Amino acid sequence: MPDAAVETMPEGTDPALACSCFSPVGTAWASVHAIAKVQPGERVLVTGASGE
Repeated sequence: MPDAAVETMPEGTDPALACSCFSPVGTAWASVHAIAKVQPGERVLVTGASGE
């Protein structure tokens, strides 16, 4: 895993929470940056982000 993909968590963070905390964020980041290659000034529409 590249160092840039690793985040430190505050002391005492529940390991289960730490493992799941960035999964949705990582998916969104990859979709916007790596797949869609959205550039500064472009807009992104987010639908279905309510978790249902």
